[in-house]
Amino acid sequence: MVGIYAWLVLVVTASLIQPTVQVRDATFYQNAAKKDLLNKLRNRENKRVAKNIILFIGDGMGMSTVTAARIRKGQLEGYPGEETVLNFERFPYVGLSKVYCEDVQVPDSACTATALFTGVKTNFEMLRLDASTSLNDSCVDPAKGLPGLLQWSQAAGYCYTSLTSFHVTEVVIVERIAAIAYLVRSSQSFV
Repeated sequence: MVGIYAWLVLVVTASLIQPTVQVRDATFYQNAAKKDLLNKLRNRENKRVAKNIILFIGDGMGMSTVTAARIRKGQLEGYPGEETVLNFERFPYVGLSKVYCEDVQVPDSACTATALFTGVKTNFEMLRLDASTSLNDSCVDPAKGLPGLLQWSQAAGYCYTSLTSFHVTEVVIVERIAAIAYLVRSSQSFV
C-alpha cells in the first residue's frame, strides 16, 4: 500500500514540474535575434562545385503545416512552441516552391510533382504531361513526357538515385520515370 502512495506522490509531483521558461521581454527577443544573426554571419558561403546534391521533398508541407509541426514539437517539449526550430530549418540552404494545377484550385500530387520537377504546370492527375493532354487520353506516347530533373541530370552526365519512405507508386517517385494521363492511387487494387 505504501508503494502505491509513493508512486502517486511521484506522479503528482512530476506533473507539477514545468520547464523553466525565461521571461520574454524585449531583451530576450533582442538577444535571440542577435544570436541568430551572428550564427548566420559565421557561416561562410560554399563556392565549391557540389559533388552530390541531396534534395529533400516534403510533399504537402506548406507553411501552415510546417508551422503546426514546429508548434507541436515545442509544446511536446514543454514550451509554447512557436520558438522551436525544426531540424530541416537549420539546413544552410532551404527553398520554397509554389506549385499548383493548371485547371483546378486544389491540386493533387501528380500536377504538383510535374511542376516541381519539370517547371511546367499541368492539369489535375497529369504526370509529366503538359496541359494540352486530355485526362481521357488512354494511350500517351512516353516520348511526349516532359523532360525534368532526372532527364536533365542524366543528360549532363550525372547519376540519379531516389530514396523514399513511400510506396513506389507515390507520385514524387513515379514522376521521375513515367508520363501518365491518369494516376492510379496506391490505395486502389491492381489486377
